[in-house]
Order: sequence, then structure tokens, then C-alpha cells
Amino acid sequence: MDTKSTGIFTVVAVILEYVLIKMTRGALKKICIIVASLILVVSIILFVQSIRASKLYQNALENYEKGEYTQAMMLMEKSANSLPFGNTNAKYMLGVFYEEGVGVRDDVREASIWFARAAEKGNAAALYKLGEYYEYGLGSMEQSMAKAFDYYLKAADARHTDAQLRVGLCYLNGEGVTDNAAQAFYWFDKASEMGSIPAMYQLALCYKNGIGTAMNDNAAMDLFEQLTVDGGSDARYELGLYYFKTASINEIDYSKARNLFISAADDGNLDANYYAGFCYRYPEYGETDFSRAFQYFKNAADGGVSEAQYELGLMYLFGFEVEIDEDCAKYYLLEAANQDSANAINRLGLCYYSGVLFNEDKYTAHECFEKASALGLAVATRNVGFDYENGYGVDQDEKTAFLKYQNAVNDGWLDSHYDLGRCYWNGIGTNADFIRAMEEYTIAANGDNVDAQKELGFIYLSNYSGIEEDHETAVQWLMLAANNGNAEAMGKLAECYFYGTGVIENNEISFEWAEKASAHNDGLGLSILGDCYRYGYGTNVDYITAFDCYYKSAQRENGRSYPISKKSIENGSKDELMFEWLMNIVSDYPSLYPGASFALALCYENGTGVTQDFSNALKYYLYVADGWYKFSTDAAQKAGIYYYYGYGVDVNYLEAARWFSKAATAGDELSQQYIDSGLIYIEVG
Repeated sequence: MDTKSTGIFTVVAVILEYVLIKMTRGALKKICIIVASLILVVSIILFVQSIRASKLYQNALENYEKGEYTQAMMLMEKSANSLPFGNTNAKYMLGVFYEEGVGVRDDVREASIWFARAAEKGNAAALYKLGEYYEYGLGSMEQSMAKAFDYYLKAADARHTDAQLRVGLCYLNGEGVTDNAAQAFYWFDKASEMGSIPAMYQLALCYKNGIGTAMNDNAAMDLFEQLTVDGGSDARYELGLYYFKTASINEIDYSKARNLFISAADDGNLDANYYAGFCYRYPEYGETDFSRAFQYFKNAADGGVSEAQYELGLMYLFGFEVEIDEDCAKYYLLEAANQDSANAINRLGLCYYSGVLFNEDKYTAHECFEKASALGLAVATRNVGFDYENGYGVDQDEKTAFLKYQNAVNDGWLDSHYDLGRCYWNGIGTNADFIRAMEEYTIAANGDNVDAQKELGFIYLSNYSGIEEDHETAVQWLMLAANNGNAEAMGKLAECYFYGTGVIENNEISFEWAEKASAHNDGLGLSILGDCYRYGYGTNVDYITAFDCYYKSAQRENGRSYPISKKSIENGSKDELMFEWLMNIVSDYPSLYPGASFALALCYENGTGVTQDFSNALKYYLYVADGWYKFSTDAAQKAGIYYYYGYGVDVNYLEAARWFSKAATAGDELSQQYIDSGLIYIEVG
């Protein structure tokens, strides 16, 4: 019994004595006076004893604060054991002393005894301690989560803040009691009112996720905002996550989210490390910095965050910021996959599919796609469909493929609208339906699917049943696809500008798109580029480069067979084919095709596709030099050199001078040097 309780008891005794005296008479009155007096005396003694016990308790605390632990322990024992009941707070503190070894050897069994004695008197802290002891089976307590919960609940009812938080967690997770989200919310709210920072965090999560209450993002964010300083890294991470997920909706940049992630990450929050790395890795979230992205991913990955392990695996696989390291890539991808990271499992499937990191194995690839799909990854469901469509790692089944593509769309993988478009267009797993195919292609194209944009462009250029030809619309879709990097669209755009299909004919733009398409080895783009070099559209005439483009185009799936066919490539060498092609062009009218004649002269000069023959080389140079074509200056210089040195002809300085003079007049510096040297005229004289 503490001082407050004995004081109240004394007051009650005085009141009782007064009432008894006033209400009784005679012998009974005397008896009542005696009884009341005894009660009063006892209450006074108890009050005095409680004051003494309280004083001892305070002295013990003072010694404890001074570091005089032995003295503190002695005084605390006296207070706890003082007659008649002992000080309740002192009993609790004795439990703490025994638990922590303050002034005595640590002894959790003895600690549990003192906590139990204090708990019997209703001490909230002791009740909470007993809850912990039952939860972990400490001291003399046998582990029992049900008993632990009972004590936590008693402490919570006694307004113990940590106990209120713990009761909330028990209800949330079903520990020692049936889970009850509403009760969890109730106790988190109670503890928050008492100022518990962890409880405020849990309450914010309840509002965020609709646990035990209606979802309320504003209430959740208000709490997270309050907790950004005192609530530690977890609150900053949650607030950052909120801004990250709502940035695009609210049309704001990601800098606020990134700054919160960085702050939380620097304080050790592993999930925040992952998101900080994510923000630095991908340009849509702000300025990229692969070095910082790698370090944040590394922190989170080494701490066991599966998605960070996946991202780190990708960086090692593709050489972002670090040298390509297949062993490290394999290690981190497998680590993430072992934690059921659907992204990592799907990536492993792609590796098995293409023979990267592992030997090519379509069956294992399909198993990976199936597992990732079962984990809810929509793109993996699409990959499963692709396997069924083509019979990769599984028996071919186009109907199942079609259903998988539908499932992928329903799960949010919008690119599979393109797959559905292919199915409807080609009758794969369903009846062919051009109109439905166009609908699916359009949805995918509007979602920035490059393949769908390209397909729409090609379709609108053609004439299909039920689909009106529309060249201008075709060019618009091709432009989108080309700007998104599709090589076939680039080649088709080059053709459109070359012939003026859907746009005003423009040789320069045609040449630009043909160059871009050719850089990706697109067959049509190479063919158009060959035409540009052959006819001088958007560039200078260059038959040799033109032939090189045609030759490469003929080897591509979407290349043109004219003027070089795949069959002719199989039957002759490249140089021989080029010589034959040039000869066919020049035929009996070499002066009509100066570019081809000049290229033919180079073939004879260098022995390209034909036996080296300076005489024939000079013949074709003279056909070109005698006119005023683009190649005439170069051909005149060549003729001058041939006559000067006697290549394929007798030395003739007058002819050399004639051709050098023509070339020099057109600005050829080498020819002018021959003239300025005086060698020609000296030797002639």
C-alpha cells in the first residue's frame, strides 16, 4: 500500500469514527468509539510507514542517479520490504535492478518475482514487464503469448503507453489473441494520444492501408509529416513512398520523394536505400547518377532487399556503372529469385531463353516464366503466352497463348494489347478479325508500344479489307515508332519521304531516315540509302557506297531483291557482283552515267571484281573527265596522273597538263601543285 492509499485510508477512518459516534448511543457508542479509535491508530501507523517507505524509495533513486548502486539496492530493498505492505514502486525497481544487475548480480528469475509482486498491486510498468517475460519465457515464467497478452492488456488499461502500442500490435498480428484490425487501430490511437512515436507510425499505416478504419491518405500523410523528424527513417521512407506513388497523379516532380528516400537511406533504412537507388537509376525520376544508384542498391541488396538484388543483378549484367560481371549478375539475380522476386525470376527466364548467364534452355525458361506469372507479374504471363504461341519449352497451343495474352492485359501489362492485335490479325488462337486487331493495336500504340505503332503505320499504307488506306495517318504512326527507336519504321519513313507517300517528297529527310535505319541494319532503309547514293538524293552520288547498301539490304529479311538478290550473293563475290552491276549500268553509254563510269574506273584501277587494268580505268576516267559532272574534276585529276606517269598509256605531258589544268580550274589542289611545280612544262620543253 503506497502513501496515497494509506492517506486515503486514514481520512476514511476519521470520517467513520465521526459517523459512528454521532449515530450510536450507550454501551454501543463506547464500543464504536474504541473500534474507531483502533482503526484510526492503525491507519495513522500505516500512513507513517508508507511515508517512511516512500522516503526510502526516493533516497534509493537519488543514490541510483549518483551511481551509488550498492546503496541504492540496499535502500530499495528496505522500501520494498517495509511493513506492512512495502512500496509498490520499489518492488518494480527491484525487478529492474535484478534484471540489469544494478548493485547486485543480474538475475532474471529474481527480477520476475519482484515484477510479479509489483504487478499484484496494479503497477502498470510491472504488468508490462510480466507481459514481456511471458512473451519471451524469461525468469520463472513459462513462455505463453496468451498470458503475455493478458498482462499487456492490463498494463494498457492502466494507461501504460508502450503496453497500449504492444496490445495494438498483438491485435494486428494475431499474437496471443485473435487478430482484430479495429482493436489494433483503437489501441494505436490510444497510445498516439499519449505521445507514442511508434504508435503514431502504426496509426499512419492503418490510415494508409485501411486497417481497422477507412483508408485516409490525408490523415496518414499528416501523421508521417509529423514524424519526419522524431519518427525516424521509417516515417520518412513512408512519406517518400507516398510522394513517389502520387507524383505522376499530382503532376509534380519526384524530387521531394527522392530527398526523403535519401534522408531515410542515410539513416539506415534498407527499403529507402532501394528507392533512392531506383530514383537515381531511371531518368523519369530525375537526374540519373548510376554511381549513386549502384551504391544505394548495394546497401539494400546486401541487407536482403530482393528488388535491390534484382536491380544490382541487372547493373552487373548490362554493365551500368560497373564492368559486366556475369558471376555477380547471376549471384544477385538468384538471391532475389530465392526470395520470390517475380522480376528476378522472369529475368532468369529471359537469360535461359537467350543463353545469357546460362546455357540456352527453353524448358527452364518457361518454368521461370510460369513461376513469375504465378507471383503476379503480368509481363511474365505474357512471356508464358509467347512460349505457348511458339512452342518454346512447352507444347504449342495457340488458344492457351491467346488466353495468356488476355490475362496479361487484365493484370495491367498493356503491351499485350499488341500481342492480342497480332492474334486477331493473323488468327492465332482465335478467329481473324482485322477490325478488332486494329482496336488492340491502337490501344497498345497509344500506350507507347513501338511495335504496335509500326504495325499501324504499315497497315494504313496498305489496303486491307474493312480498313481504309490513310497515308497521312500511316506517316504519323511511323514517325512515333521511328522516334521511339524502331528501325523498320525508320526505313519505311525514308521510303515515304523518298516517294512522297503521305508527306511532301523530301530527299534530304529521306536520306536522314535511311541513314538512321541503316545504322540498325534495316533492309528497307539500306535499300533506300543505296538509292540516295546512286542518284544523289540528299547526298553526293556514290555508286560504290550505293552498291554496299544494296548488298547489305539483300541479306536482310525486309531488304529489297533489286538490284542485288540473295541468290546472286550466293553465286558470286561482292566485288564481282559490284563490277557486273556497274558494267550493266554503263553498258554502251558510259557518259550518261558518270557516277557509275567513275566507280567502274576505280574497279579497274584497284582490281575490284575484275583484273587490274589501267588502260580500261583511264578509258572510263576520260568518259567522265570530258564533261562537267560532279565527278569530272576527280576524273580529270586521275587522267592527268595517268598521262604523267604512263599508267595504261604512253607518257604524255601535254595531255597530263591539259587534264591537270581542267581539274585545277575547278579547284583541285593536287592538280594545281603539279602545274605550280613547273615539271610538266620543263619536261615538255
